[in-house]
Amino acid sequence: MKKITTLFGFGLALCATAALASCGDDTSGNIYADEDARTIAVLKYGTHTSLDEIESGVVSTLEAGLSEDYKVQTYDCNFDSTLIAQTLTKIKDDDLAAIVAIATPVAVQAANNFTDIPVVFAAVSDPESAGVLDSNVTGTSDAMQLNKLIDLAREVDSEANDFGYIYTSTESNSVSNAKTLKSLASSMSFNLTTKTINGTAEITETFNAIKDKGIDALIVSDDNNVAAGMDTLSTLCAANDIAMYCAADSEVKDGGMMGYSVSYSALATYTGEQVLEIVRDGKAVSDVEVKYFNDESDLNLYYNSGFFANCAKYDALVTADIRSRGTDLYTAE
Repeated sequence: MKKITTLFGFGLALCATAALASCGDDTSGNIYADEDARTIAVLKYGTHTSLDEIESGVVSTLEAGLSEDYKVQTYDCNFDSTLIAQTLTKIKDDDLAAIVAIATPVAVQAANNFTDIPVVFAAVSDPESAGVLDSNVTGTSDAMQLNKLIDLAREVDSEANDFGYIYTSTESNSVSNAKTLKSLASSMSFNLTTKTINGTAEITETFNAIKDKGIDALIVSDDNNVAAGMDTLSTLCAANDIAMYCAADSEVKDGGMMGYSVSYSALATYTGEQVLEIVRDGKAVSDVEVKYFNDESDLNLYYNSGFFANCAKYDALVTADIRSRGTDLYTAE
């Protein structure tokens, strides 16, 4: 299959936000891929390890499963909601068989603006709350099991009781996770300090504000601005003897201490296979169920020995028994 990769930058003119449409529905109300369309657009919210891994896995699955007359166009929206809208406007007249929307902010705009062609989302934690579910929309959810992170924190340090959470207030997935953590704080009896950011540049200032509240550990969900700043955040946590419990394997890979996560490589492959079912096999989107990676069997324990090398406290607290259950994602630079 011929693959065309396109990076879509800031130079686009501002575009109208009117609803965008394409072909592919039938009189029954089911949405199918147009059998004559040959382009699949893959839109990524921005560049960090999780999203890059998903994009790569989706593209690889499509390349392996489609004939050479199909092409895949990839777009990086640089964590910019305006750029998402511009990209969607740019591609509305393309020969689109399907759109793949990686991360919640992209999925929301794609679902709102394309109603007649298949939209397949990837890594949307709470698709129902995000409002992306419709007759032409399906995909994969990386629903966070935040209670597992609290359990892990208490296994590592039985005295851990004060947790912090940094998130972006405009990311619906992060807001949903904040609500979940607040509920868990009540039911699991721990203290929670939360603080919002508008972008990655605010991580240091925000971390210092939370640190001064006296937290034992930081909970890291799938917030994209936080994930993009993991190098900074992990350095700060290690230097201040604050543990990091992450809900994405890529965040551990990028320096986070440890956590339970789905395999984003497996999630990417599954998303690509959903696209193949619709585009290649001719299934109605409504017949391709949303996949929630939320079973115990979907979770793996990961840790980063590089974090321990910089934080003697948790190098001692995380026992060999705990490490034996997990996978070390540390890679020397």
